[in-house]
Amino acid sequence: MRLCFDLVKFSICDVPGAPGFLKALHTLARVLEGRDQYPVITLNYLYALIVFALLFAFRHLLQPNRLLDFMADISYPFYIMHSLIGYSIIRFLIDQGVPFYLGSFFALCFVCVISYAVHRIVELPSITFGKHLARKYTPRPP
Repeated sequence: MRLCFDLVKFSICDVPGAPGFLKALHTLARVLEGRDQYPVITLNYLYALIVFALLFAFRHLLQPNRLLDFMADISYPFYIMHSLIGYSIIRFLIDQGVPFYLGSFFALCFVCVISYAVHRIVELPSITFGKHLARKYTPRPP
C-alpha cells in the first residue's frame, strides 16, 4: 500500500521518509482516538520515530562512535536473529531458573556475537559479490 498525497504538482511521496511519517501520524491518531488494538506498542514506535527524527535532524552534530558504528554494521543480522534466537535463549534460561534480566543480557550478548559472524561471513561477501555483478552487467558509456 502506498500512502501519499498529491498536492497540485508536488507529491509528498517525493520527500524522503514522508510516507512512513504519514503512516505514523495516522497510527498516532488511531491511538489518540482509542481505536488502536495495542496502544502501548504503538506509542513505543512513536517514541522510536521521534528519537530517530531528532537524531537525523541533528546528525551534523554527532561525532563518530565505534559502538554505534558496530551496531549499525550488525543491525540487519541482529534484526533477523534477535527474535528467534534471542527470545528462545531467554525462555530456555528462565526455565532453568536464571533471572529474566540476566537471561536477557546473555541473550543480547549471544545475538550480538552471532550477528557479527553473519555480518562478516555472509553480509560483507554478499555486498562484494553484488558490487562485482553490478560492475559486470552495468552498460558502459560508449
